[in-house]
This record gives sequence, structure tokens and C-alpha cells, in this order.
Amino acid sequence: MTNFLRPQKQSFFHPITKWWAFSLADTFKRLDATENGLTREEAHERQKKYGFNVLPTQRKNGPLIILKRQFNSPVIIVLLVAGVISFVMADFVDAGVIFLGVTVNLLVGFWQENKAEKALMALQKVTVTFAKALRNGREELMRSEELVSGDIIFVSPGDKIPADARLVKTEALKINEAVLTGESEERKKNLKILSPETILAERDNMIFKGTIVLSGSALAVVVETAAETEVGRIALLLKNVVEEPTPLQKKLGQLARFLTKLILIIVFIIFVIGLVFGRDFREIFTTSVALSVAAIPEGLAVVVTVILALGMQRILKHQALVRNLLGAEILGSTEVICVDKTGTITEGKMQVVKIITENNHFDWHENKELAMTEAEEQAFLLRIGVLCNDAKILVDADGTIQIVGEATEQALLLAGENFGLDKKELEKLYPRIDTIPFDSNYKFMMTLHRFSAEENIIYLKGALEKVLFFSNYIYSHHIKHHLELNAYRRGKIMEAYEKLSREGLRVLAVGYKKVNKEITGIARSVDPSAANVYQPMAEIYTNFIFVGLIGIKDPLRSHVKETIQLAEKAGIKTVIITGDNRYTAETIGKEAGLEISDGHILEGDELENMTETDLKAKVKDIKIYSRTTPEQKLKIVKAWQDNNAVVAMTGDGINDAPALKQANIGIALGGATDVAKEASDLILLNNNFATIIEAVNQGRIIFANIKKTVLYFLSDVFTEITLVILSLIFKWPLPVLASQIIWVNLIDDTLPALALTQDNEDGALDKNSMANREILDKENKILIMVISFLTALIMLFIFWIFYQNKAENLALARSVAFVFLGLDSLLYVFCVRNLKKPVWQTDFQKNKFLLAGVAIGIGLQMLAIYHSFFQEIFNTVSLNWWQWLVIIFANIIVIGVVEAVKWVFYKK
Repeated sequence: MTNFLRPQKQSFFHPITKWWAFSLADTFKRLDATENGLTREEAHERQKKYGFNVLPTQRKNGPLIILKRQFNSPVIIVLLVAGVISFVMADFVDAGVIFLGVTVNLLVGFWQENKAEKALMALQKVTVTFAKALRNGREELMRSEELVSGDIIFVSPGDKIPADARLVKTEALKINEAVLTGESEERKKNLKILSPETILAERDNMIFKGTIVLSGSALAVVVETAAETEVGRIALLLKNVVEEPTPLQKKLGQLARFLTKLILIIVFIIFVIGLVFGRDFREIFTTSVALSVAAIPEGLAVVVTVILALGMQRILKHQALVRNLLGAEILGSTEVICVDKTGTITEGKMQVVKIITENNHFDWHENKELAMTEAEEQAFLLRIGVLCNDAKILVDADGTIQIVGEATEQALLLAGENFGLDKKELEKLYPRIDTIPFDSNYKFMMTLHRFSAEENIIYLKGALEKVLFFSNYIYSHHIKHHLELNAYRRGKIMEAYEKLSREGLRVLAVGYKKVNKEITGIARSVDPSAANVYQPMAEIYTNFIFVGLIGIKDPLRSHVKETIQLAEKAGIKTVIITGDNRYTAETIGKEAGLEISDGHILEGDELENMTETDLKAKVKDIKIYSRTTPEQKLKIVKAWQDNNAVVAMTGDGINDAPALKQANIGIALGGATDVAKEASDLILLNNNFATIIEAVNQGRIIFANIKKTVLYFLSDVFTEITLVILSLIFKWPLPVLASQIIWVNLIDDTLPALALTQDNEDGALDKNSMANREILDKENKILIMVISFLTALIMLFIFWIFYQNKAENLALARSVAFVFLGLDSLLYVFCVRNLKKPVWQTDFQKNKFLLAGVAIGIGLQMLAIYHSFFQEIFNTVSLNWWQWLVIIFANIIVIGVVEAVKWVFYKK
């Protein structure tokens, strides 16, 4: 929606009005609105002019789009061309078999990707959100999409903000903006006019669409809706992201281009040979088509699709959903993982980790089982934290426990629960009488409680400087009278505070004071329109007793450190990108096992001033980015891609979506926003960062299996090509027909190749597994050429033995050659399973599917020889036992040759 006045400065892809820098009077003037809201007629006119308050959406991957995507495979295109040529030449059997292979491939790919898309839709919650707004001077409940600029809205705890709005009135309002800014710390809102240059994370007089109200309430005027909101601008970023082809797409494209060029060269060679030796033109052309068919591994596309589909299934078993078939393989190519800190590296929720009192330093992780009798000071401190606290523990009808409130107070409540301090029971013993709620202006909270028949008690928590200012004594349970808070003790407290701060902790101080029972109020209202509504009465904010410090943090997820070490072992660099400040990010990075120095951290302001060229040169040295914006995350990913790196990006917030989309592999957490999930390729269903490395492992297994499959198929293909070319040179009939070649390629090759996809042993997570990411490397090319030539020579020798240049022997000779070629394909698969081990050292029991596939292949080959229907299609005749012995003996010789060649090339 376009608002009424916009300056020229660009943000994202269109201008933005700096509403946070205007006075309320100026804001209402620019919006042509008042505090009384809009009339229904005014709202209707604005809806007609600017549209509804809905985000721009990406086109869904419907069945037709998914089906169309299956035709992106270059191998499929080559197969279709070969099928059309066969059909034009009236070779309907050949054409039918080719088209059958294409159809199977399309159906397998479509089924798997459509299944993943449906799983994503099931993950997304389809909800209708409502907003409370003033219309005609009365409060109305309406759909959020009906809001327009100028509407006055009310927000309260638990609400999801329906649009970007400028605050008009606020009552201790606290907002969780993590999904937008990436910061886990809640924001305390106020009405102060801010500098025009204030960054998004610090615009405290604004509330933003998609963020959550933790506590307090507010009245606000809507200033931006739909695509003009901060969330909307991020959604627009997604539309401007161009997806790069995956490494596998590039490599399969190279392979398809190689095969296409090969076909053209072969056709040219055939014509030359045919003309030189005086062959009939039609015979030359028919032979060329046969060779074209031979040069295309019809079953390869099917097997690659199945490998990817099985990889998706394996990854899903580890609680990760791959949305895109090709995304399963690209995981194995990952070189850089850009990790969003909040919710990915950390748990996304605050926890008490350290408590410091006069006599004890309590580390939650080291002393979690410490009895209360041994930690009286800690227990008393937490009692204050639980009672001077507005968070609540709610229990649903089904027994589900839910904590409601801002993150810091939730952490205090949970810590108290772990110490056996039940808030409801404590409030019965010490009922609350009055409250000064926390506010960022005065940085403390006070609560007054009934303590005994003669006394009340005031509990205090907040910033250290405030609590120290109010305090004259320090609490110690070892002595009857409290110690004076002298300069020495204040110095020690400051030292402890600074130590906790350097550890990246948020630090709270707590204290208390007993007062006469006649004191029943601790706060007085001063100016309802001011930011600091409450002030403590002067007579009660002295002589407090300082109790201690509480260190709170958003803790590291379990196993993250080990996972990052595994990533490093696998040759993958981990980069942390966050909206948090430098020190918090650095602390988490060090806890996660990253070696950090000054040159390894870059802040958003520095990044903003860097050119693309500068960032490209420096990006490899940076391990942590702090205070980043969505555009900057996108910039970081692009910088890595400009260095030819395959980049994975993890995240769960709205602000992560553009970078997720740009990255080669976008990884969203299971609890991510729908915008993030739609932009991702992989969704972690269990929110376990370690799952990423397992997915990488599976991706490398996928690639290894594809590589073996290509080697397997092309060895047969080149054997067939060599066979045909040599037969032409020797002026012999073709030893095998085009239909027989297609049968071998689709049946005898495909069945064991499909079983080969079950191999699960080549995904070693070490840097060596990344050393060679070529589908067809130099060694494999030489191996293919040598084996193909030697196998073709042996096969021609067998063919000549049975043919003897006699026309009446041709059908028998071709049948023997056909069976030899099929059996050679079925047995050769055992040789390519592991190029570094001889076939006799292979564990045949490890892949029972392979044994079954080979057995079925032999059965089908016999069917093609002995069944009358297939004899007519393939022009075959039955073979006797001694002819089979010759074929088997010849295949044993071929296996020996293959193993000898393997030993020469791979003995290292």
C-alpha cells in the first residue's frame, strides 16, 4: 500500500517514510487521520485505492509447475530428441522404450517433489488473524487484512501485530521482534521521537507487522500495510532473488552437452566410414540413429531421479524435509553454512545461567543439583526474581504448560521453578499490593508485598546502576545484620558485573527493603502522556539491601559445538549472522567453538559501507556478522557465491527469507515463519542443528552414488558405441540391434543401477570427500575408454565365433552378443561399487537389493531370449548350455580386465 507522502531515499526496492522521526501531530497530518480513527467510508475508500493488508505471495509450486520442473533435466531433453528421431525413422519399438523411460523418470520425480510440497503445506498453519481498531469512533474486531493507513489499533499481550504502526499511547509495552530483527531480546516501547537514522531494531516508538506483544498494552496508528510494511519489503526481496542452478544441474548439463556433441561426432564418423566403404545411404543413416540411441544412457535419468528421491527419504528419517529433488544432492556440495544465531545456534529463549551473591558464585550448569539448604542466598535472590515479575505460568485443559510474559521474566520464573519456588504459592505467602512496572527509561521494577502482620516488603530488580543507587547494604545469610555496601564491596560488584557482561550475558541486579505495614503504595502517576508514567515515592527508594546479580542468556543449543566441529572436519565453514550486538555474537561464537579475533567480526554499519568488490575480497575472513539487516544477509550470501562457493543459509525469522532464497540451499527451522519455510529448500523438523551435517552426509552419499551410476552407465554406452564402430570398420553386420541396446540400457543396466542407489557407505564426512566433485573425472574417463574398448573387442570375438560370416548364423550370433552384453552389464555393477577395492573384497550381503536386482535382470534377459513374444521383438533365438558357458567364461575374462584396470588407476 502506498502512503500519502514519501521521501526519495530508497530502502529495499522502493522509498520509505521515516515515521519514527515525526511527532505524533505530524504523523496524523501526513496520514490525514486523527486519534479517533477513520470512518467506515474513509477506510473503504483507502482499501479501494491501496488494496488489502496482505503480503505479496510467491507462486505456489502446484502440480503443473512441479511436473514442468521435471523437464529441466538436460538428459531428459536428449532422450526426448532420440525418441523423436526413432519415431520419425519408424523404429516404433525403440521410440516406445525411450518414451517409457522418460515417463518413469517424470513420474518418480513428480511424485517425490509433490509429496514434499504437500508436507510443507501441512507444516504451515493456515490462520486468520484479527485486529481491534477504531471505526466510526467505536472499537471493532475485524480481519487484519481490512486495516488501512490511518486506522487506530489496540494491542495487548499475546497479539500478533497486524500492520506497521506508530505508537500513540503505551502502557509498559514489550514486544518480541525476533522474527523481524533476529534479536532475542524483547523491546520496551515508548513514545520518544527518534533520529531519522535509527536502525530497525531500535525504533522503539514503532510496532511492526508479524511481531508479538509480550506484555503491556498500547494504542497505535497504522502507518504502513501490506507490501509497504517491513515484512512486506522482505517479501518483495524474495521476488527479486534469481535462483542459481544447482551444481548437479550444471554437471548433468555438462554431461548432456558432452553426449550431444559425441552423438554429432559419431554421426559424422559413421557417414565418413559409410561413404569410404561404399555403404548404402539408408543403412548409414539407420546405423547413425542406432549409435545415437546407444550413446544415450536411457536409464540414467531414471536412476538419478531415484537416487535423489531415496536421498530425500533418508534425510527425512533424520527429521529434515527436502522440498526440492535437486536440493538433496546440493547439500553434499555445501562449502559454507551461514547460520542465523537466534533459534539456530541458540535456543531462542532466555535462561538464567549465573547467580552471584556476597558469598556464592552459582553457575547453573555446574551446580544445577545444588540443594536449597546449600544455596540460601541464591534461593532468596530467585524468590525476589519470581515475585517481582509479571510473567505467568498457565496450564491448559490438556495439562500443557505455557509461560506468558517477556523473555527475561520467563527465564526468572523457570529458574525459580527449578529451585522449587512456585510463584502461586509464594504470592499466597507474600501477596502483591502495588507495582512499578519495568520501563527502559528508569530501568527497574518494584513490587510491594505483604510480608507479616507488622511489615511489608519491597522487591526490586533492574539495571545494576539503579539497584546500587537505591542500596546501602548487602545481603549475607551468614550474619544476623546486613553488611554495609561500602566502596570496596561496590567495586567487587562492578567487577563481577563486568565479567558477566564480557561473557555476553544480560545482567540484572536485585534487592529488597522491609517497610512499615502502613505503606501500601510505592508509585504515583505523574504524566499519562509521558514515557515514564511511574516514579517511586522519594521516601522509599533509599536503604535497600543489595542481594546479588543474575546472568541471563539465550543459551547455545545442545550439540552445536560438536556439529560445527564436524562441519569443519567435512570442509565446511560456519559463519554466524545475527541482529544481536557484537559482544553477544562473539561470546556465542566462541562457545560454539569458533576461533575469533578482531578481524573475524564485522558489524552491519561497517558492512553497509563496503562495496561488493571489497566484501568479496574480505568475506572469507569473516566468521561473525552482527547487527545485520535482511539486505545485508543477502549481500553476504552473494559475496560467497561470487567466490564460487556453494552456500547454505539457516534461519527461522521473516528477516532470513531473502537470504534463504538466494542461498544455494536455504535451511529453515521447523518452528520458522511460513515466509522462511516457503523460501527454503530444507526444513529441519526437529530444530536440531546437527541434522544439517547428517543431511550433508546424505548429500555426499547421493553424489557418490550418482557418480558410480554415471560410470556404470557410460561404460556400457561406450562399449556399445565401440562395438558398432568396429563392426562397421570390419564390414560386419551390427552385433546388436538398436532395440537390443535400448533393452540393455533400460533393463539390464537400470535394475542393478537402481539397487546401487541403496549403497550407503561413501558419504564420509572429511575434506577428502569434497576433493573431487566432478561427475566424470579424468580417471573415470580413462577407465571408461579402456574398459569399453577391451570389452568390445572380446564381444566382437565372441560374435565372430558364432557368425563366421554366414547369414544363417546372424540371429544366433546376435543373440549370443545380446546376452553377453546384458550379462556384462549385470556383473560389471559389482566392480564399480568400490573402485578402491577388488570385487572379491566387496561385502555382497551389505546391499541385498543389488543381488536381487542382478537376479531379476538375469531372469529378464533369459525371457528376452526364450519367450516367443520377445524373440519376435528383439530378433533373438534360444541358446543351449554350451553357448551359455562361452558367454559366462567371456564375462569372467572381462571382470578380470576391469579389476586389473582398477588396480592400475586406483591402487593409491
